[in-house]
Amino acid sequence: MSQNSELILKGIMGLDEEAALAFIKRYGMISRVTRRDENWVVCTRDFRRERVNIELDDGLVTRAEVG
Repeated sequence: MSQNSELILKGIMGLDEEAALAFIKRYGMISRVTRRDENWVVCTRDFRRERVNIELDDGLVTRAEVG
């Protein structure tokens, strides 16, 4: 994982969805929400180094990973 990726993952924890997506975009990466509370989103299983997958609880990022 690149240094930028680690910075992004740490930087978005606890942010709301809008702020997290803007933060990710600022670093030239793409994003997708894979879970909102108890609702999982159907996603492809392909791995992309430039994509950040985020999970939200009560509107805040609680988990993030590159892929």
